Amino acid sequence: MSTISLIIFGFANRIVRFNQALINIASHPFEALSNATNSLKFVLGKSKFLKREGMTMKVIEPLAASFASLSPKKNLIKVLVFYLVFSLSMVPLGQAYAASFTVNSTADQPDVSPGDGVCRTAANTCTLRAAIMEANSSAGADTITLPAGVYSLGIPTINEDLDTTGDFDIHTSMTIVGASANTTIIDGGVPLSGADPTARGMDRLIEIHPTAGNVTFRNMTLREGYSVEDGGGILNWSPGLLLVENTKFLDNYAGGAGGGINNADPAFYEWATAPLNSPKSGGVEISNSTFSGNAAASG
Repeated sequence: MSTISLIIFGFANRIVRFNQALINIASHPFEALSNATNSLKFVLGKSKFLKREGMTMKVIEPLAASFASLSPKKNLIKVLVFYLVFSLSMVPLGQAYAASFTVNSTADQPDVSPGDGVCRTAANTCTLRAAIMEANSSAGADTITLPAGVYSLGIPTINEDLDTTGDFDIHTSMTIVGASANTTIIDGGVPLSGADPTARGMDRLIEIHPTAGNVTFRNMTLREGYSVEDGGGILNWSPGLLLVENTKFLDNYAGGAGGGINNADPAFYEWATAPLNSPKSGGVEISNSTFSGNAAASG
């Protein structure tokens, strides 16, 4: 990562913190505004560096000094307006801040507040489901780090599109990286009572929706996913690129097509409101990966 990228990454973190401070204004207006102002002063103090590096963002240097003397009680609107303009100038057109989440629990629990930028369950842990839910709520192409362990589906509901139950639903671009193909395992869980004898697990493992864009899986095993329809391991609707690297697909089953992976046509997706022109199917690239024991009723 270049020096400029590191600086921008650090600034983005400051902006996120500043934004979270503003959210608290309703309950603690003066304290929250003071915290927000401190974060903004830090960013403004770096304007000389940005100018030396030839960046187009123009911030008048005296503002840094003026914010040092701001009174939260009298300058609330000034800070809010300046923050809005500054936030827009920090993110180039067409780009968005990408977050990173590190999973620390193998349990299957949802995020308590998707969109707040924090991967956190009711048990105060970061699970794979919670991390995906947070990444879905972010506009950037986020990265989820999945340490060694077995991450089993544990919230029953078959072939539905809610993020909180059943398979793991991906709606935005993201990368999920395990420790290795042998030690990081996403598992289909225990088949439901009365399930078909062909069931390997309670649900398919991953459904990638048409809004997702590019999605990458690296250094993991996807095993014992099950769907009565297509895609036992992964059902991919995305018009972007599905990249699979150093990953094992083991014993996944689909009652339709694609035991391990099914690259589906978005024209057949169950849209809440169908677009006038459905996106085309995306691409799939697989490298250094193995498929073993997967099966499908229709190919």
